[in-house]
Amino acid sequence: MNYFFISVAIASAAILSCAYAASEPEKECGTITPAGEPLRRRRSTSTRGELPWHVTVYSKKTTPYRRQCGATLVSSKAVLSVAHCFWDHSNNKPLPAQDFAVAVGKLHQHWDAVQDQSAQTSDVSDIKIPPRFRGIASNLQDDISVVILASKITFTPFLRPVCLDFNEDSERRQLQANNLGKIASWAPTGTNKDPSKVLRVLELPYIPIEECLSTLPSGFREFVTSDKICAGSTNGTGLCKGNSGSGISFPDQNGGVSRYYLRGIASSSPTSGDGDECSQSLILFTQVAKHEAFIKQFI
Repeated sequence: MNYFFISVAIASAAILSCAYAASEPEKECGTITPAGEPLRRRRSTSTRGELPWHVTVYSKKTTPYRRQCGATLVSSKAVLSVAHCFWDHSNNKPLPAQDFAVAVGKLHQHWDAVQDQSAQTSDVSDIKIPPRFRGIASNLQDDISVVILASKITFTPFLRPVCLDFNEDSERRQLQANNLGKIASWAPTGTNKDPSKVLRVLELPYIPIEECLSTLPSGFREFVTSDKICAGSTNGTGLCKGNSGSGISFPDQNGGVSRYYLRGIASSSPTSGDGDECSQSLILFTQVAKHEAFIKQFI
């Protein structure tokens, strides 16, 4: 059985309110800019403003910076991602914050893409990881991180945070079998296995945990820890290495306005073992609501 972090290849093993205490600009959390075109199919090229909270994390260890994983904007100074993106798996400790930078509002994967004139960038000043996280050794339990930015992100119609909501009734309503959540991806197009150069948007169905456990390969089920939810399908609509940390958000009506609420952060998925870096299976997401206390310490 082969499995991977939906991240860069760092191991060959397994890898209804708006944001609480929202400031005035964040009251527009989770809304998609009307100018953004709606999805016409389950895998679509992203349009400007369609996922205005998507963040790309880059490693500064190379020139130009190398795309590392995804994240989600939750405030002007913080993004949520997975812990394993920032983890030194050889020494079992966090990597230095100064090794990373983020870009918000990018539609093209390269750090210096000239097409992304409206994107905003920031260095990382701190990375908060749950103290019990130990990567593969703990089956990716607590695979979540709060990334503190060195510079504030200025909200615009095309750059705004997703909504955070820890109400159990709201989450239960959104996480119904086959409800579709949106997530950004650099998944290849067609038969080409190279990552897409343009950000894509996937709509993935929520899968109840019982169905998830029965569908996943037996050797992978140990990663279905108590803080995981499941989404996706086995028809090729999946994520790839480098997409780890991307958030899946589900729509809900709030005062007549459709808003998206962050419910999961892409953590891991089994692979076919044929060298394909994209998952053709269900995807495990760290359940954001399970980490309410941890998140609220820092944002």
